[in-house]
Amino acid sequence: MSATSVARRRLAVVASLFLLGGILIYAIIKAGATEVRLDEFSLSAAPGAAGAPAMNQGAAARIALKSLTELNGSVRGLVLVEVHFAHNLSEIRNAAGSLSFSSTDAADCWVFVYVAPPQNGFKNVKALVVVDAGTGIVSSAQILQSN
Repeated sequence: MSATSVARRRLAVVASLFLLGGILIYAIIKAGATEVRLDEFSLSAAPGAAGAPAMNQGAAARIALKSLTELNGSVRGLVLVEVHFAHNLSEIRNAAGSLSFSSTDAADCWVFVYVAPPQNGFKNVKALVVVDAGTGIVSSAQILQSN
């Protein structure tokens, strides 16, 4: 069976199940996604190989770090610990399964995880940044502090 006929068959199944409700549709679409672990985060992206990103990792990392500094200038010593290039990133969930990032227009993105030493009364300081690999726009930036 050709890739085109498989894609058409999947589309027909999704279209026929549309009447059964959004939850079922979401489950089918989600089943086709690939999942990647990055530190404590789980990334869902489109399956398949991604092309070369328009923006390289170094440029995206500088943008990510700048966004964190603008978000909270009191956090010091952020160090990049993990990075991943995600093809058509749709969502990121934390270790508890809660949504940390979601997009209806999945795009190729660089995802960065930073850590920092204990500070400001918090033992654990971590940051998550999503940078669109095509535009360089920060889609999400979070500094997570806990004890």
